[in-house]
Formats: sequence, C-alpha cells, structure tokens
Amino acid sequence: MQLKSILLFKRQFVLCLLLLTSSSLVLSAGEDDTIIKGSQTFKAKCASCHGEDAKGKDKAGLDLDVNPPDLTRVAKRNNGQFPVSRIYAIIDGREALEQHGSRVMPVWGDLFLSETIWEGCSQVEEQLVRGRVLELILYLDSIQQ
Repeated sequence: MQLKSILLFKRQFVLCLLLLTSSSLVLSAGEDDTIIKGSQTFKAKCASCHGEDAKGKDKAGLDLDVNPPDLTRVAKRNNGQFPVSRIYAIIDGREALEQHGSRVMPVWGDLFLSETIWEGCSQVEEQLVRGRVLELILYLDSIQQ
C-alpha cells in the first residue's frame, strides 16, 4: 500500500515539474486563441456586470453603488497606455488595492483557483490562475478604443 502512494506521489511530482518547466501556459497557445479564451471567460464571468460589449451596465439593475466601468476605454483613461499590472491586480483581487476603493468585484484569483483540477500541486494551480487572468487581460487589451 505504501509503495502505491509513493509511486502516485512521484507521478504527480514529475507531472508538476513538467508543467512548471514548460513554456508559459497562456503563451503556448497562439495569441488569437488566447484572446478567444479571454473573450469566453469575459462573457461567462464579467459580462453580467460589465456588459457583453464591456462598456459597463447601469448600476440600478445590478444592486451596486457605482456603475461598472467601461472596459473598452481603460487605455484612454490612462494616457493611451493599457496598465497591465494594475488590471492584473484588480482582476486577481487577492491583493488589496487601497486606491481601487471598496471591493465589489469578485476576487477572481480565488474563484479561478477553486476551479482548477490540480489538487496538491500549488505551483501548477497558481500558473493556471495566472493564465486565466492573463487571457482576460489580453482580451481587454484587444478591445481598447
């Protein structure tokens, strides 16, 4: 019985190691595929508040104190630069941002982590979460006006 658990552990360890040493999970797919995945995640997770077109929705129907922002104008509001690090931190949400104000948006980093299937290999789980957040960021960058 102990031999089986040792073999299982070794197999999981090798698989984790292979995934960690491989190239980036997000960038291994083509950029177009990554943007498509980001678009799909946006529609499934974000469109209910930010709208299918990412231009925001009226707060009245959402039980919110503020309107969700127009995400197609993030770069315009930042002097023409899309602030990748800031957007990453906002989407991931596991690190408090004082300048972001109160947190109404879900903490997607935790939610994406709960959806991973890699139990027991925290580095792979974290890579998968980062990949999903980066897919969203590439999609948002692609729709800037």
